Amino acid sequence: METSEPTMERYRHLRAIQRSLVQQMLKTLSKRAIDETARRLGFRMKGRVILDEHGELDVCLDSAVYDYLVDGQNAVGRFAARHKPEGDERAVLVAMLDSCPTVIEIQERLPGRGARVLDVLAAVDRIVSDDGLSTTAEPGLCLVARLLEIDGIVMTSGAPGWVPPAVADMLRLASPLEPKRWSRSQRAVVGSLLCRLTLTDTNESAKETLVAFILHGTGPLAEALRAAIAKRESGIASVRR
Repeated sequence: METSEPTMERYRHLRAIQRSLVQQMLKTLSKRAIDETARRLGFRMKGRVILDEHGELDVCLDSAVYDYLVDGQNAVGRFAARHKPEGDERAVLVAMLDSCPTVIEIQERLPGRGARVLDVLAAVDRIVSDDGLSTTAEPGLCLVARLLEIDGIVMTSGAPGWVPPAVADMLRLASPLEPKRWSRSQRAVVGSLLCRLTLTDTNESAKETLVAFILHGTGPLAEALRAAIAKRESGIASVRR
């Protein structure tokens, strides 16, 4: 497939804006937000944050921006409530508000552009613009990623995580998941849980909650999951008013 230079120029422009917005949001986060996010992801040992690789720091900061809630809102929602950017900045901010974690399976590497992927939770094919994936993506590889869509350009939030083959196989083959029936908020909650599962093997709460969802929800854990979905939907609606 030929490289679309105008598309990649546009992608890099939007990526630069997104990085700038994330940096502004990170400045609003407390040390507690970072510490609690690191602990939730399994990056804390004996009271200290342990980040072995640069990629782990990226994942931790990405999760702190999107997943750490204060009064029901994440850093993106709080930023949107205080700032009213225009033009491309507004388009990127809206995409960040609308984004949710999902699992993508690499179908084809597209040199100079990115990769063709299967969005496993949404059950749709996408072309993801990404300089890194354009050189490193291997067909069959599965990643947890938060996707942003702006003017037809799809890109990640910048910090994908590796999905173990066993989890990827379960998602591909387990018909009870019925991904085409999932709402955006359901995909958001399940994607967040998968992020935790793929980063640490010790988060039993996340495992139990995911199992409860797969089994079509019975008991208090399933009720908590439904409450989390409703809370997320309410938070998005309040920001958009």
